[in-house]
Amino acid sequence: AVTVMIQTDASPWGLGAIIVSGQQILAYISDPLHEQDYQSFNSVPGNPSFQTEYELLAIYVALKEFAPWTHERGAQRVVLRNDNTSALRTAFSYKASSPIMTQLAAEIFLEMESQNVIHLIPQHLPGALNFVPDQLSRPQTAKLPAVLHNVPKVNVPARSRAYYRAWPER
Repeated sequence: AVTVMIQTDASPWGLGAIIVSGQQILAYISDPLHEQDYQSFNSVPGNPSFQTEYELLAIYVALKEFAPWTHERGAQRVVLRNDNTSALRTAFSYKASSPIMTQLAAEIFLEMESQNVIHLIPQHLPGALNFVPDQLSRPQTAKLPAVLHNVPKVNVPARSRAYYRAWPER
């Protein structure tokens, strides 16, 4: 089975991710958190109280936006690397204690199902080793890492209600 690796990170200001096949970075995401995101989490820009939720959102956005690359390669296994063990556990088990994380877990499940991904393989990556996605999660201040020059950037659409498959009405 073909395997791709998706590595994600989040900050209270944005989301970052890369998708890798073999040793090649195929694409990256560097997207600020939007007003709709803060409203969904009942948060404000820069508030670290929802860090795990932001990390889980980064995982969902990466799985959704990197779908063209997983489809193109026929990937049925995704190694998911992140530095937040709670977000990884939720993404892998589809269960959480907070309503927001439960809803994001449902979105991840639906996305995996739609892509025919059979195995999600979570891997914890210590924060110091998650350098590239960490830089990408700070789109307003960080410089693009040199390894991403000549790598396509995915333009993520605004995460309105229509971005999600099963997000409840508010």
